Amino acid sequence: MELEKTVGKYAQSVARWSSVRQGKSEKEVMMAADQNRKLAHNILIDIVNQISREYKKLGLTNSWRSDIIGNTRAELGDWALTIARKALNHE
Repeated sequence: MELEKTVGKYAQSVARWSSVRQGKSEKEVMMAADQNRKLAHNILIDIVNQISREYKKLGLTNSWRSDIIGNTRAELGDWALTIARKALNHE
């Protein structure tokens, strides 16, 4: 599923960014890692928004969007990292 793959890519990009930020990487490496993280985050937001719009088109409630994920970029990022951790731990 596209959402599952995107959540995984986002989690990987955050882990890479955290690793680079904590190390003594060159500025260019840090900037590239941050750009990749932001791009993955934007793609994730787009996919979640597309799913939400499809629910609405079908006449289904899309309250899950704000109930489960939230409405801010930070909330969506936190949700994605939680899902990725659970998937990696096979919870």
